[in-house]
Amino acid sequence: MGSPPPGLAGNSYFQAVNADIGATVEFQISDGTTYADKAIARLAAGDVPELMVIPSWEIEKMADFNTAVDKAFEDLTPYLQGDKAKPYALLANLPTAAWQWSVWNGKLMGVPYPTEPFPFALLYRKDEFEKNGWNQSPKSAEELYQLGKEITDPKARRWAFGDIHEMAWPIFKVPQEWRLEGGKLVHKYETPEWQLMLEWMRKLFAEELIHPDVTSSKGANEKELFAAGKIVVYRDGLGGWKELLQQHTPKNPSFELGAFPVFAHDGGTPIMYHNNAAGIFTFIRKGLPKAQVEELLSILNWCAAPYGTKEYELSNFGVRGKHFELDAAGTPKLTELGTKEVAYTYGFLGGRPLYVDWPFPEAAKANVEWQNATFPFIEKTPSTASGCSGPPSTRACRCRPRTSSPTSCADAAPSATPSRS
Repeated sequence: MGSPPPGLAGNSYFQAVNADIGATVEFQISDGTTYADKAIARLAAGDVPELMVIPSWEIEKMADFNTAVDKAFEDLTPYLQGDKAKPYALLANLPTAAWQWSVWNGKLMGVPYPTEPFPFALLYRKDEFEKNGWNQSPKSAEELYQLGKEITDPKARRWAFGDIHEMAWPIFKVPQEWRLEGGKLVHKYETPEWQLMLEWMRKLFAEELIHPDVTSSKGANEKELFAAGKIVVYRDGLGGWKELLQQHTPKNPSFELGAFPVFAHDGGTPIMYHNNAAGIFTFIRKGLPKAQVEELLSILNWCAAPYGTKEYELSNFGVRGKHFELDAAGTPKLTELGTKEVAYTYGFLGGRPLYVDWPFPEAAKANVEWQNATFPFIEKTPSTASGCSGPPSTRACRCRPRTSSPTSCADAAPSATPSRS
């Protein structure tokens, strides 16, 4: 978690963005570790700001949010249904599935922040693999195990794996949550695939192929171990790939990552899990005058400007020549002032269509190729209405909306969010 930026009065970045929007947006940035507690307290007290943002992983900590959402927030259905959405074209540009995930109690209650289609991947140190000639495309659980034995060398203070158990689930074809068998729902813990996965993971622990700081539950920082080459394979979201490159290539230009192609434990057809279509939601306080609700939706519409627009550039990097400059490759680089003042805040208000904007061309290409190659293997679940079709570039996955719900918080999203989007 980084330090929060200066507030509106002392922040020229916030002032510049607000001037372009034509409205005053003042953020209350909360600590991600106490976010749910603060949000619950504000909802209980009725102390709700005009715009309230809360991630789905915080909503899961709230009891009876289905009741709270009706009491605290405006029903946006009359404002965004059908032709009513025409004044908010950029919001309408968000994926349909993300909007479906913004429905509570049969009503459109929030503006979604779309998520990446995949919750995680098996990332590996490509530079180390190429230097040592290790297999970069294991095709079964046995091949991955043998790879782990080849890599692990405690005398060299190098272990193959971090905590990879969540990625072991799809490798062993454990259902994401439930499976429909004979007309009955079977939970993942009840499946034979779960037992097979546990036996395989037990073998990795027993043969000490996982870093000891991870196995001893000392709260090991796997990103640091991975960056230092003390583990060379670990599970993270695709956002972690970009984050690690940004942190470590300036110090180590040869630092390079890859993602293993998805595979099944037995070498057969793999499966992969699918993220929820939206992970963060912006709500409007209930009871505001119609004109004020429309003004707030216009602000969210501005914030939803897609990659490549001037609005996107301003909200992400500030004013060129003041908060950022372009390097030789045309990539925005924050100035000293930008590093102090610019924070990813407006982007949470309204979300954006998904894109890959990494300033690492080869890694960006590898990321998109991995997503396109993985998309056909997304598991169909009992709650999927029509399955998924099309590669990530088309974002054509349409899933049935939830019957339960997401969340809210305080003027701004948390100052720290998980790397797996």
